Amino acid sequence: TTADAGVLFWHGQGSEESGKGKDYLALVINDGRVTFTYELGSGPANITTPVKVNDGRSHTIVARRSGKYGSLEVDGFSFVEGESSGNLQMLNTKGNIYMGGLPDADLMTNGRFTSDFIGCIMDIFIQDTGPLDLGKEVISGSNVRRCEV
Repeated sequence: TTADAGVLFWHGQGSEESGKGKDYLALVINDGRVTFTYELGSGPANITTPVKVNDGRSHTIVARRSGKYGSLEVDGFSFVEGESSGNLQMLNTKGNIYMGGLPDADLMTNGRFTSDFIGCIMDIFIQDTGPLDLGKEVISGSNVRRCEV
């Protein structure tokens, strides 16, 4: 991407529910930097890389969460670790997983994120799966084109 902001990955509540006060897990571009953020019910974790990735080049991003602890690495370099406040460790979400944007970002994220991702998402691995075959696994898509790489 060359954009300053955009939702790469979102898992929260249903698409017609407000995200206010709800658990979520997100990977976003914010001010050109990757941010891994999640809310488990007692305050969000916000883990942000110090380097920008909106340079139009390919990057590998790995976000990990175990309980309230999380880490973020870009291109093989571990940048930051963090944790959510409080004692809660379980992610309680009921909605679908969204990649590259949301049907109603303002509502679903309670205004935290409002920009869809503009760029290429090449391969997605969730835990030990992958790469996901989005041609088979996707429920629907919009504004999706082939990457010119």
